[in-house]
Amino acid sequence: MNHRLPRTLALAGLLLLVGCRVPPKPIRFNNNLARTNAALEQAAKDLQTALSPLVLSNQAINPAGVKSARDKMTSALRDARDKFDRGLPPAQSGNGVALLEKYREFLIAQQTILDKHVARIVQVVEDTKVDWGTKRALVMTELQAITAEEAKATKPFKDAQDAFYKEHNLQAEAPKSK
Repeated sequence: MNHRLPRTLALAGLLLLVGCRVPPKPIRFNNNLARTNAALEQAAKDLQTALSPLVLSNQAINPAGVKSARDKMTSALRDARDKFDRGLPPAQSGNGVALLEKYREFLIAQQTILDKHVARIVQVVEDTKVDWGTKRALVMTELQAITAEEAKATKPFKDAQDAFYKEHNLQAEAPKSK
């Protein structure tokens, strides 16, 4: 009887248990980024939609809708961080390591925005002691802070992404509408 087969199977099982992973190809890495960003963007749009009556028309809004949008953002961001915090950079890519690092930094910045500004927005819209005009002003202040922090976090990521695109002869495409 051949004793190599059980040892080979045991080694293969051990490698699977340890988590031997293969780095993604550049195009797959890029597609994963695009799908993840689309999910984050949709969650942010849901928050905008929930806040729009207040922001655009100074109308009362349902705090539960804002909390629901916040929860979707939390979930999308958790999924993104789970995927990319433990993910490998693309194989055969000089710029892939830098892109992954900058994307991780971008996700950390998104977490800070969520924990600091979006949490404050939820707190403001839930406050029954504050009138809607004051709530609108406070929400607008937080939205302006979000815009500034997001721009600051996005630039290094986009610069790394542009270098990655150039290296692999890729082009950014707008996401397809559903």
